[in-house]
Amino acid sequence: MTSAANLDGVDAVILAGGAGTRLRDAVPDRPKAMALVGGRPFLSYLLDQLSRFGARCAVLALGRGHARIEAYAASRGQAPPLLRTIVEPEPRGTGGALAGAAALTASSTVLVMNGDTYADVDLAAFLASHRSRGAAFSVATAVVDDDSRYGLVRSDAAGRLLGFDEKPAGSGGGRASAGICLVERSLLEAIPAGRALSLERDLLPRWPGGYAWDTNGHFLDIGTPESYARAEDFLRRATA
Repeated sequence: MTSAANLDGVDAVILAGGAGTRLRDAVPDRPKAMALVGGRPFLSYLLDQLSRFGARCAVLALGRGHARIEAYAASRGQAPPLLRTIVEPEPRGTGGALAGAAALTASSTVLVMNGDTYADVDLAAFLASHRSRGAAFSVATAVVDDDSRYGLVRSDAAGRLLGFDEKPAGSGGGRASAGICLVERSLLEAIPAGRALSLERDLLPRWPGGYAWDTNGHFLDIGTPESYARAEDFLRRATA
């Protein structure tokens, strides 16, 4: 998907520090972001998406297996987006990793992506919606049928976020976070430094001024062997 607008001037953070425990049988020798899909690291598809929408800079927040990702980042040279890396000294969760990585960004609005998900959405349209609403943060959502793996997002008719229901198994699906959000710097700077925090559980539900951006796009989470097995077909269609 493309748009006349782009992400020029918006830095990105990719959270790629997960251990990938559930994926270990299928991908035993590398971090999730480097899992091969169609002969390429999964991370490369995220970077291509950012480049396609005009993002100039991305910070990779790393943990276990960071050396392999750092080597891959170096091998890209000056290919856009330009990459910076930061390695957490100990596991600090997605929120703690974001706090560290955000310090390496310069834009007033930061695009945050999970390193193990791909959302087939128009990132520039997402940014335009975020700005037109004057949102402090925005969460891109997508419809899921399996609610046992994903927390569902509740919002009102105007898109204002009302809450998050953490994996409410048995409710028959609904709208879940697609693994992408836009966050204003004022919120990022208020994250306590050096603490283990979850973006999904500790920060997003407590931050004020949030909106949901409901998309018709689909998203892929490669966190299990079953979903990883579908990745090549999904990304072939999403990036065609």
